[in-house]
Amino acid sequence: MKPDPKGGYREAYIASFAGFAPAEDPRLVAVITIDEPVQIYGGLTAAPCFSKVMEFALQHLEITPSQEKRNTSDRVVPE
Repeated sequence: MKPDPKGGYREAYIASFAGFAPAEDPRLVAVITIDEPVQIYGGLTAAPCFSKVMEFALQHLEITPSQEKRNTSDRVVPE
């Protein structure tokens, strides 16, 4: 639910995802927020965007990513 400028709340959502990298020695943090996404869950909408942003940032800054890379594209909750 989002605040309605006219008062109260309206049926709309904001999806978000926050994370850091690399996992062993964090040097970057990012928060992705999507206003009124089609799918309302941040793990389905904002997390893939986070992954692409963080991958670019790590390469651009020449930061070695985590030793173990897990493919979580098909899971919302880690093992």
